[in-house]
Amino acid sequence: MRAKKVIWAFAFYGLLLTPSIIAQSEKPNFGGSFTIKDRKGGFKQQVSVWTLEVIQTESTIEVTKVIDSIRLAYNCPLKGGEGKFSTPDGGSGTCKAQWKGNDLVLDKTISRRPRTNGPESQTRVWERWKLSPDLRTLTIKIDVNFPGTPISGSQLLGPTTEVYSRN
Repeated sequence: MRAKKVIWAFAFYGLLLTPSIIAQSEKPNFGGSFTIKDRKGGFKQQVSVWTLEVIQTESTIEVTKVIDSIRLAYNCPLKGGEGKFSTPDGGSGTCKAQWKGNDLVLDKTISRRPRTNGPESQTRVWERWKLSPDLRTLTIKIDVNFPGTPISGSQLLGPTTEVYSRN
């Protein structure tokens, strides 16, 4: 009789714990449309319209950021490899993404040639995306670096935090 009680207790607690274990293994879905609510640090930009469109699949995350009708779109693989993209000012970039717990980390490298015959410059951007528990608020922490120059991004820009609300 005691063995049956023990078996039932394990089965009961197993049923209670299963949903939380499944929920912990699922990654958040960042897909949707967002509008900026707040921005701290980095360059001070006065913008009238600032949106983020995100399409997330099992293997990629597609991001389109629109700032005052200027579009920057990039596709970051979630399972290794690099995605390629072009910037509105003629630069080119690569992007890769990886999960750090429930946060999504995007690693972008952007190459530009500021002067026609001048040297190429690179900008490295790391973004850490975090969704609020109610999935309505997206917070992106951004760090920028300039490889190959004596200036670090934190000296020039400082870390930036962007807060978006889901539309």
